[in-house]
Amino acid sequence: MKHVIRLAAFMIAVPAIAGAQASIITAGGSFIGPWGGAVGTPTYGQTFVTPDAVNTRLDSFTFFITPGATGNLFGAVYQWSGTQTLGSALFTSAAQSIAVGANTINTGGIVLDPTLQYVAFLSTEGVSDGTNNESSMGRARDNYAGGEFVYTNGTLASNVWQYGLGDDLQAEMQFNGAVVATPEPASMLLLGSGLLGVYGVARRRRAG
Repeated sequence: MKHVIRLAAFMIAVPAIAGAQASIITAGGSFIGPWGGAVGTPTYGQTFVTPDAVNTRLDSFTFFITPGATGNLFGAVYQWSGTQTLGSALFTSAAQSIAVGANTINTGGIVLDPTLQYVAFLSTEGVSDGTNNESSMGRARDNYAGGEFVYTNGTLASNVWQYGLGDDLQAEMQFNGAVVATPEPASMLLLGSGLLGVYGVARRRRAG
């Protein structure tokens, strides 16, 4: 009977186990700017692909900003065509204060297609006060084969991007395996009821 209970507990626990973790990290070395503000570039991004076919859930991405910017920014993820974004946003964050150094956007976990390319970006469009545009985004020499640094000086609605620049933004992207669906409460209740029934039968047999 103990073996049955252990097996059932394992069967319940297995679906909650996630895949391995993986990261995309592009080291810094220089900067690109100006960032944000009325005369700066409001939107900087990095195109990318998932690290592999297993770790397809993007949990967060981080870009790095030097001192000088004030106001707010937001992050977003779109599919990337090679020249511009495709379709509607797969994820858009709430506005958050611009930080000196790491600016991390937690996506809550969005599952991506390993055969497609995407762009993650930070933007001050519509959310920054624009009083200071002297800061810069961290920039890395071309050390990531899966994408490149892109930006737009226009609005996101105009979808006119500068690309093919040969470098990457200094970035950290955290991925995980896509989470397998956990059992529904009704299924777990049914399994529990069945185990109780088996346990009752076993007790009666021992009593007899």
